[in-house]
Amino acid sequence: MTKTRTPRYRTKPATPPKPLAAPGFTIKAMPAGVSLISYNRQTTDSAGGVITNTPCGLFNRKTMTDLPDDGVDGLRPLVLVELPRGAPSDFVDFNELMATYQRRLPKRQRRILLQWTIYATDPALTLWDEILRARAFTALIAAELGVASLLVQHVPANAGLAQTAHIHILILPRVLTRHGFGAIAEQLITDKAGEILAGMWTRFTATWS
Repeated sequence: MTKTRTPRYRTKPATPPKPLAAPGFTIKAMPAGVSLISYNRQTTDSAGGVITNTPCGLFNRKTMTDLPDDGVDGLRPLVLVELPRGAPSDFVDFNELMATYQRRLPKRQRRILLQWTIYATDPALTLWDEILRARAFTALIAAELGVASLLVQHVPANAGLAQTAHIHILILPRVLTRHGFGAIAEQLITDKAGEILAGMWTRFTATWS
């Protein structure tokens, strides 16, 4: 009688899961009156679940694009675009800018968006003055780093809320040329981003008036 041998397979040890990219986090040691958050492709919620961030999703959240007018209650923000010189003119439309940026985002790019926030704490500046100051800073970012950014102004008082008015500058860390999005702005996707932007802000505010 022929015995049939049952093949024995060596069980491979389970492959440990790859560590998730760090969630969007606040970069500390910023100058007074500003803050910086770096957003990554993946973040975790309070229960440890994985949330996948997208540039358009983050943008829509800040601009309340997906909310109907009757659900915004006076909070619909002002949105402006800042582009480097020579950028494609189609990108003055922020929806086109964000859709193209997301569509052409390299898989290896972990950090997808930076949020620089300026709080309206100077009593000498009106809300319009705050826009002019933020716009001048985004022009400096475009000129020195060659990247596009979007200015989003929130005025919670318009909806009867007590929070301080503020402006988010959403920085897209890809060099923008006449051909469209080019190389990753490496200095903005490393831990040096905070140091670079804080240095630019300190230099900018020393001369802006």
